Amino acid sequence: GPSLGPVAFLGGGQPGPHDGGAARGAGRAARGCGAAMRADSSVYRQLLRLSRQADRQPSRLVTLLGRPPRLYSPQLRKVARAPPTRLPFVEDAIWEAAGGSTEYAHPAEAAPSGRGAASGAAATAVRRHRRRAEALGLAYRGEAEELLKRLKDAALAAVEAEALRAASSAVAGAGAEVALPPLERVPVRDTTPAAVGDFLVTHPLACIFQPALDQAVVLLDEIDETAGHVRGLVLNMPSHATLRELVAAWPEGPGSEALEELEPLLGCPLWRGGDIAAAQGPKDDVRWLHAFGDSVSGAREVAPSVFIG
Repeated sequence: GPSLGPVAFLGGGQPGPHDGGAARGAGRAARGCGAAMRADSSVYRQLLRLSRQADRQPSRLVTLLGRPPRLYSPQLRKVARAPPTRLPFVEDAIWEAAGGSTEYAHPAEAAPSGRGAASGAAATAVRRHRRRAEALGLAYRGEAEELLKRLKDAALAAVEAEALRAASSAVAGAGAEVALPPLERVPVRDTTPAAVGDFLVTHPLACIFQPALDQAVVLLDEIDETAGHVRGLVLNMPSHATLRELVAAWPEGPGSEALEELEPLLGCPLWRGGDIAAAQGPKDDVRWLHAFGDSVSGAREVAPSVFIG
């Protein structure tokens, strides 16, 4: 027959002098791969155990905080996607486990049977997180360990908060209840339309990553149904500066006519009403909240006896 060049056959003949080293290298690689897979499985099992506990006790998810996928951009003046994080699938898993919220979780209540949450959202989020990483060929363990840490931290915070609440109740006594004003909880997917004059109180765990809204009391003063957004004023954040200091620091500086109009108010303290401004000067960017009613030109009532303008 025709002459053939060198041909290698798998599985036959005696090993040559270099074949042993190759075999040992392949064995080490296989052992390393097996160890990595076992480590991945171990983290995954821990995640499933913690997530199932969270589904049975939704309070463990209340402090599971993440980064919102979308934020209002003052520069673009619209809601935009937040910049990607180092571990984006962790944030996705937190968003799913926390009931479609990241800055203050709205976990599902436990099922009536007491055998777990009605939706099992946390365990489902953990499973989806692994499937995403595997489908894209990404290293799973780094993401999984970060998600595990976040779940553990949330569970520990929930336990400590419950212990603190119990201790406070014991000190206060059964008959020393504090009367609170009536508040209505707004669910994350609530479709009830907002109204001018509504007061919104930020939950202590909400908006931690947005300093302008952290622990804020907000008065809604404008609703733009066409653009699909509302505007409000934060009422409880003093700036420790006066209007005079703002005028002096403004790059362009208002005209002499505007200064004359503002002169009686230049010593007034300023409050941070939010993080949105048109950058048109103190006269346009400062909003005035008062109780002088129609005696102030252009004023409009936004709440009972509360006027803006």
